[in-house]
Amino acid sequence: MDIKIIVATHKSAQQLPDAPIYFPIHVGAENKPSLGYAGDNTGDNISIKNPFYCELTGVYWAWKNLDCDVLGLVHYRRYFGVKNKDFFTGILDKEKIEKILSKYDMILAKPRNYFIENIKTHFYNHLKVFTKIDYIRFLEQTILQVCPEYYDDYEKCLNRTKAHMCNMFIMRKKDFDKYCTWLFCILETMETNHKKYTSEEQMPRIYGFIGELLLDVYVGHNHIKYYEQNVIEIGTQHLWIKAFNFCKRKFLGVR
Repeated sequence: MDIKIIVATHKSAQQLPDAPIYFPIHVGAENKPSLGYAGDNTGDNISIKNPFYCELTGVYWAWKNLDCDVLGLVHYRRYFGVKNKDFFTGILDKEKIEKILSKYDMILAKPRNYFIENIKTHFYNHLKVFTKIDYIRFLEQTILQVCPEYYDDYEKCLNRTKAHMCNMFIMRKKDFDKYCTWLFCILETMETNHKKYTSEEQMPRIYGFIGELLLDVYVGHNHIKYYEQNVIEIGTQHLWIKAFNFCKRKFLGVR
């Protein structure tokens, strides 16, 4: 089985996996100095949109330019795996991925639980401190325009307190192609319908955030059988700082 897991990075990583299945990709490489990795600005690409699409410019590049049996995405600091003293010995290898995909259609990150708010409220509270643009309304309008049959699943997913975040996944290439066709149709339609907003007015990383929301919508609507895998991160996580910032956005409406 030919497996390629792209490792999205926007800067030089101190260390990357040695395993040949892992393929570092410089996301947002257009008009940037080379990092020595493959760039998402070759072939069919949307690299220039990286300030708004984040790692999804790497997903788009992989969709359009890679040929393999299985495709996935991780981050230069986040991987699927279990914690080991030697970090990279704990990440999923080819054998483990093949074993999981023999029983499941997709590998996703273990869900994040926000407990005191649902995903829609969490997304809204996060955005309102950065922008006055109502992206939730725009997203709902776009789903009703492009794929109304997904709207009920969209409502279900956003009313939960849990979600699979970070745009991390591993799946067969044929399923990856279907997912990307659907995902980028929605994102590109949103862009087209709201071009009245200048790039300065739009929120950085916005379509990357929306991609996180839409992954669960796609999985739920298509009844995809998935396996949830731990995500391990390099470096200090600063969980208390993240929790503090979460509470500031929710209760005080400030960054």
